[in-house]
Amino acid sequence: MKKGFTLAEVLITIGIIGVVAALTLPVLIANYRKNVVVERLKKFYTVMNQAVLQATEEYGDWQQWDVAEENSLMDNYLKKYLKILKIERKNDINYYYFPDGSMFYPLYSESDTRNSKEFVFCPVASKCEKRGVERFYFVFNTVSYDINLTSFKNPIEPYSWKWTGKREDLFKGSFGCSADISGRNDYCATLIMVDGWQISKDYPFGF
Repeated sequence: MKKGFTLAEVLITIGIIGVVAALTLPVLIANYRKNVVVERLKKFYTVMNQAVLQATEEYGDWQQWDVAEENSLMDNYLKKYLKILKIERKNDINYYYFPDGSMFYPLYSESDTRNSKEFVFCPVASKCEKRGVERFYFVFNTVSYDINLTSFKNPIEPYSWKWTGKREDLFKGSFGCSADISGRNDYCATLIMVDGWQISKDYPFGF
């Protein structure tokens, strides 16, 4: 006659399962968050540059575009080539939401004399606070932005102002991707791209 499990055996098994889950679940969640960040960063990079190429066919060489005015890049050139779920204006800033749950907004400063635009991209629209984890920086330039310092040649690239082109320098300086609270972490998207669109073991932030 086949016997069933005793109560003690069931409780022990449940306990083991609970311990294994407690050990592995945080890792699984972290890996999922990393994948979401990387995939949406890569997608943003791709769709934004595709939009520039499409707009170039209508408006000519993107290096000749006039993007000096606030929102001119989006309103006059790119917006109609992007699949935008909604646009929300808050505190004089336009926030553009994608169907995949991500969001971005252009930065504008009247003191910025460069004919360029910076974008803040948030892989998860509802979480856009921590630089290098929830918030990343990209740049569109009509001038040869860092052309002598990097091999990046697309119209929109991860932020790399003053980067030397050496990977180790992406962790250093005021723009470096670093856990040092004095840094701005502007280079974090560049670091992820340089590493082949993945978050490497020495990435300074956890997920």
